[in-house]
Amino acid sequence: MTGRRNSFNIGVIGAGKRAASYFTHIPSDLKPVIRLAALVDPNERNRASFASLFGSGSVVDEYSDPDRMLAQADLDGVILAPPNLYHANAAELAMARGLHILLEKPVAITVDECRRLWQASQSSPRRASVTVGFVLRYTPFYSKVKELISSGTLGSILAVDADENLGTDLTNLFHKGWRRDDSLAGGFMVEKCCHDFDILNWLTDAHVDRVFSMAKRTHFVPRPLGGRRSRFDLPVDRGVDDADFGNREISEAFFTPSKGSPYDFPTSSPDHQAVVLEFDQGTLGSFMACMGQPRTNRRVRIFGTDGSLEGDIAESKIVVHKPHSRGNGWEVSVHHVDAEAGNHHGGDAVLAEAFWRRVADQPGEGKAGLQEGIEAVLVALATQESSTSHQPVDVRAIRQHVFGVVPAPAGEERETL
Repeated sequence: MTGRRNSFNIGVIGAGKRAASYFTHIPSDLKPVIRLAALVDPNERNRASFASLFGSGSVVDEYSDPDRMLAQADLDGVILAPPNLYHANAAELAMARGLHILLEKPVAITVDECRRLWQASQSSPRRASVTVGFVLRYTPFYSKVKELISSGTLGSILAVDADENLGTDLTNLFHKGWRRDDSLAGGFMVEKCCHDFDILNWLTDAHVDRVFSMAKRTHFVPRPLGGRRSRFDLPVDRGVDDADFGNREISEAFFTPSKGSPYDFPTSSPDHQAVVLEFDQGTLGSFMACMGQPRTNRRVRIFGTDGSLEGDIAESKIVVHKPHSRGNGWEVSVHHVDAEAGNHHGGDAVLAEAFWRRVADQPGEGKAGLQEGIEAVLVALATQESSTSHQPVDVRAIRQHVFGVVPAPAGEERETL
């Protein structure tokens, strides 16, 4: 610590499990100086639980809405973790204050919100720091995949293939809470898979130019009880639900009994979706998301000019194949990644530390900011548009509308579209 500050005041919008998980990962040397100062949440029980767990016995001011808290509270940083519909507006207000912001994904749920966010970030009188909750970038698994690609061991990247499998727990989570409402969540690809599009952007170090997508809802539809899978109709009443972020105490404190069934879902949001991606430097990609699987998992395959890679995050295992310089032979190397099973495969603690060190004006490893957050949302929105129109979607035109120019990855220059 610099020693210049006795404390740093933090506000929270959306006092639930996700915001709580960040407070459980404050680095030990910063715990004495991080102070929960203000809360906004419509649920009185959530506010009381949050203040009790993280208020350190001091008074925590409660506000009726984000506008009032961000206008009146004395804050150094803010964690924004309400339902997705409220992300963009709260982030705009926080940027106007020049605060350190931890903004949960997705950063917005419409193209116009993305445009407003970007304009707000560029016009802020005191540039705010925005850390986006793309926790996968901070996992040991994807960090190792990125390291292998960046080392050049695979050569130039020709193609990428990734999938996300939603097990019983996440399938129920998506269908039984606020995420079941597209007006709150933004849709399946925006809510659940912007993580994956961000990872593909990051691994390829590129922008998506075009997407084509097909989406179906064929299993989780109204059907006789005999056609249902019973694991999706069991009530959750044990005090701990499916999103405990590795901490039972947190899950119990903010537990809300699940209601409804995936088979009685009120919208046409898909239960499986396929996406084809064209990146601006020539890489082609594919992505598949499927609900109702035996276990929750993500896998990735990278095809390069000098090697290929296959990775499984649940197994914490990466396999690399390298061709011999002559003939048809190859070598195989296996990389086992040391990562805990919970807390997003070890990413939560790393992401949280990056944010807390920024709040304390210390060096921190922030891997995804507002630009990256917007890029992932634009791809997700384009996939949803394509699955509805049954036509490819030009992401370049959407990007130009939002940014005006193609933003370059760090250290690179890109031309105006």
